[in-house]
Amino acid sequence: MGNKDFKAYALIAVHAGRRAGLPLPTVAEASALDDLAMHALDRKIADSPAARKIRDELWAEFERRLREPQYTGDDVWEWFQKSYGPISRASIYRARADIRASDSRVAECRDQAEAYVAAAGDGGGEKVLQAAMDRAGQIFFQILMELDSSRAAGEPADWGQIGKLVDSLSNLRRSRAQADLMQLRVAEMNKAARAQVDLAAAKAGPKGLTRDDVYKILDDVMRGAA
Repeated sequence: MGNKDFKAYALIAVHAGRRAGLPLPTVAEASALDDLAMHALDRKIADSPAARKIRDELWAEFERRLREPQYTGDDVWEWFQKSYGPISRASIYRARADIRASDSRVAECRDQAEAYVAAAGDGGGEKVLQAAMDRAGQIFFQILMELDSSRAAGEPADWGQIGKLVDSLSNLRRSRAQADLMQLRVAEMNKAARAQVDLAAAKAGPKGLTRDDVYKILDDVMRGAA
């Protein structure tokens, strides 16, 4: 359930379950239940695909109101009570503070990861490139952990930016793989060129190889690798 306010979540879940036709207590009756009984109700609701879908959509609307600056904490509190039943003002303000803090951490992690992606793209040597890419990947994993996996249709407002970061990381890793392959091919060509030069030198005997002879061997090796 992540950082969800349980009372708010439970009331929304009961409302969703009743809309889906499940035999549940009324919201007023559910409000009087203890946490253990409410957890049991939540499991029953989660077992119904229809109720789960409605619950997630309603929770997404609640989170949207918590996020958007045009709604004050009291606005959300009054709306919630009219829509889902009695809840304390403190619960709403706590949920509002939690989701904004979570969004802020996600944005901060995203900015850090983008900075490491940029550092990797700027080069600075193989070790610097790999370290920057590894750190960007670690921070991106923190972003994914920060996003509540149970959050409904749950795309945060900055999901597009996170998607761009994924693309950047993928492109960097693809470029790194291509660079590694190129290094391997260069090493193989060097090895082949050395072998060809040694063979030609042995055949040439005492007279040795001219510079043009060596260039021709290198040219033949390059053509063969193309």
